[in-house]
Amino acid sequence: MNLLVQHVIIADAQSKFNKQQCDVRIEGGKIKSIGKLSPEKNETVFDAEGAFLSPGFFDLNCVAGDPG
Repeated sequence: MNLLVQHVIIADAQSKFNKQQCDVRIEGGKIKSIGKLSPEKNETVFDAEGAFLSPGFFDLNCVAGDPG
């Protein structure tokens, strides 16, 4: 599935796009391009106005016990 996420704010301090509103193209589950992008044929478009996109989070306070 190809996806174009439009008008999303990038939240990544290591990216040159940090704190900028951009469009993000995702192909095959991977980011292919970031910038001002136009929809392509057979691409799902998601308007993410006001949303943030970040590399990922995990819970530092997670406690895993045995048995699960």
